[in-house]
Amino acid sequence: MSKDNKIKNRFKDVTAISFTSQDEGLLINFHGFMSEEDKHDFTEFLFRKINMQYHGMEHPPTLH
Repeated sequence: MSKDNKIKNRFKDVTAISFTSQDEGLLINFHGFMSEEDKHDFTEFLFRKINMQYHGMEHPPTLH
């Protein structure tokens, strides 16, 4: 099984909803993770896929 297929299977229950704002912002809410570790791993995977740099930080950036 390829690495991409493993990731797809691991996060197969994760769904998302997106919202835009008037100031050209975008908010995407992912949910359906089986554990906190899965949520953290998915966040790292996502930021790597979109080439968003977060080196020097303990964790990938988040907005609350």
